[in-house]
Amino acid sequence: MTDARWFAEIEMVEQNNLPFLPFETQSGMVGFAGQLVGQRSRRLYQVVIRVPANRYPAEEPKTYIDPRPEAHHWIPLSIPFEHRHLCYNRDRQWNGAKNSFANCILIAVRYLNDFD
Repeated sequence: MTDARWFAEIEMVEQNNLPFLPFETQSGMVGFAGQLVGQRSRRLYQVVIRVPANRYPAEEPKTYIDPRPEAHHWIPLSIPFEHRHLCYNRDRQWNGAKNSFANCILIAVRYLNDFD
């Protein structure tokens, strides 16, 4: 990922007033982390959306939510449940030229609105 793309991603999240902060790890991961409150339960959810920087934007970031409001939308099944990421259907396939971390955050918001 280029620096220009990373700064554009940060700006997009900020412009949409999404309560998430950007992060970069020494192992090469980039992403956003934040908290969302469930609409019905008022439960606080920790949300992390991340991807290896060298694979973005070609690869869609994965979304992790803790705690999970339900147990059916998490993959892959071959790893322990606590390490699975959110599985969801998009209207269209991920397109790194058009999609962004902000899109993934909004999907997490919609998921919690539906399942909290």
